[in-house]
Amino acid sequence: MRPQHPQQRARRPRRPRRPSWGRSLTPGRWLLLGLALLAGALLWNLRGDTPQAPPGPSAEATAGRPDVAPPTPATSDPESLSAASGDLLPPPGRPAAVARLMARVLGGVPDLDPSHLDAMIRRALDPALPLEERVGAIRWLARFGSDDTLEVLERLLRSDVASPLRASVALALGDCPHPDALRILTGLLQDEDASVVLAAIRGLSHRRDPAAAATLEALVADASLPDGVRAEAASALGRHDAASGALREALAREGALSGAALEGLARQPFAENEALFRELVNDPEIPLDVRVEALEALGEGTPEAAEFLLEVARSGDDPALRSAAIEALEFIDEPGDAVGELAALVASEPDPDVRADLYGALAFHSDAANARHDASALVRSALAETTPRAQLEGYRMVASMLYRENEPETAAAFDADMVPWLQSAAESGDRYTRQLSIDALKLAGTPAAREALLDLSHSTDPALSESAEKALRIAARIRANSLP
Repeated sequence: MRPQHPQQRARRPRRPRRPSWGRSLTPGRWLLLGLALLAGALLWNLRGDTPQAPPGPSAEATAGRPDVAPPTPATSDPESLSAASGDLLPPPGRPAAVARLMARVLGGVPDLDPSHLDAMIRRALDPALPLEERVGAIRWLARFGSDDTLEVLERLLRSDVASPLRASVALALGDCPHPDALRILTGLLQDEDASVVLAAIRGLSHRRDPAAAATLEALVADASLPDGVRAEAASALGRHDAASGALREALAREGALSGAALEGLARQPFAENEALFRELVNDPEIPLDVRVEALEALGEGTPEAAEFLLEVARSGDDPALRSAAIEALEFIDEPGDAVGELAALVASEPDPDVRADLYGALAFHSDAANARHDASALVRSALAETTPRAQLEGYRMVASMLYRENEPETAAAFDADMVPWLQSAAESGDRYTRQLSIDALKLAGTPAAREALLDLSHSTDPALSESAEKALRIAARIRANSLP
């Protein structure tokens, strides 16, 4: 059995789908997500050996001021809001598992040792430093929460710095214990920069106090605001307790907020809204895209939704519903045994695209696939696929199984029948196909897979060569960690 390796747990990229509320994963967003992760990793290494309590306000000071009225956001251009949401901030409404990864890495700021304070202030204010280093320092200062650090953050907000930096300050203020943080956040709702407005809303979603929830609720109810602002507020409101009533009202009142309201409702206790989601998904009179949207929203939901999603994955009356349920199950927080049940559906699922989604979920949860007595049947099913997408996802599932347990018969089948196809797909496929093909070769770690990666590293295509070289380095580390 190979040991757990963090690279294996990295999710496959979500396949291209219709945009949802202007939140498609653009290259700019993936880039900033990578920068944010790098910032967390860099600053984590600065931790002191002995954690110390930070000075400044106590936990009780996090309570907001209920007398602060939510100002009207100044930004009214929907296109600028969409651009800001797409290119300047980490992914909004991201799946729960990705959110947990971000919370561990980006939230794992160095211990709030007062001896780091001066260094962090210098980092935050130094225009010569890379963006990711300054963002990490900004998050540290916000968590520290003293009068001095808040003054630095306000100085950055008043300065003529790039939008991503000001937006990062707004987002970080959501985790700031200083009693004035809520006042500053609500003031940023009037900012002329769309990215700062959206970041302030996300910051409000992090604050667990009634005043922040009331501010978000007021934004959702204000029909004079742009749909982008209200949708962001509806999604953020779902992170606060006892928000089901306001979100149900928004869902009933107007269709423009339907997706965001569903996403917010999915974050509430499932028992409160199970009947609503069942009605939406199971009623054939409701448009298919709304039914799919409801299932996709549950990918943000609580573990209690897993059994319902499994029901739809088994017997949904349309392939799009079954696919949406499978993808939501893959991304839901701690789905328990339900994901392991997906392996049994491969043999009975008639649609190759839905089978591809099943393979994709099982690739991420390959421990569940390996634990089943019919793991060899999954390999045979993958080999029997004839459509490119089902082959790609099926072969990557087998690679993930090999990463978990290098079973000789599975390895032989992978080398003989899957490696040549994956190498060809990496050479001639689109970016998504290339990424998953190289990832499968890397995870499998078989001799033929390593040879294929070596061949790809000599490609005349610079992007392909670079990806293969990186995969070879990671595969070497995986193999080194596997050796006794």
